[in-house]
Amino acid sequence: MSDAAKTDKKAAPAKSKKTLFIGVGVVVLALAGGGWWFMGRASAAPIDGKEAEKAAEEGGERALLAMEPFVVNLADEGGTHFLRTNIQLIIEAKEEEAKLLEEKKVEIMPMRSAILELLAQQTAAILVTPEGKEALKEAIKKRAAEVFKKHKVREVLFAEFVVQF
Repeated sequence: MSDAAKTDKKAAPAKSKKTLFIGVGVVVLALAGGGWWFMGRASAAPIDGKEAEKAAEEGGERALLAMEPFVVNLADEGGTHFLRTNIQLIIEAKEEEAKLLEEKKVEIMPMRSAILELLAQQTAAILVTPEGKEALKEAIKKRAAEVFKKHKVREVLFAEFVVQF
């Protein structure tokens, strides 16, 4: 066999390996690009009816409105029971609006006063039960909605809740 024929046999396997690696690389890149395109389309897809209903129900942006702690005498006989609680409200508003509201005492104080009056009507025996706390949350939510008409109150949170006997 001549030297030229031997060189062609050695070159052929090296050339086929190089082509194979290039082909595999192209396929991998095509799959990666297709996956990226598919994932991008999935995130840009419009939301279905259930998701749209849930978003409308939640009402868009929500912000946390922190209030100063409340300390009140409870409506128990003898007036010896106290409640110390830190209430925060989740309202429909942008975060910046909530920060501005916290600074505007003229808008916060009527709501704070209404909540304080509501807390002072409670008894210790009711407040120490889970049902009592839930009922209080709903009552605060209702009272806050009556006074604070600018933003809807979504939820009432207790950051601290201590009943002294």
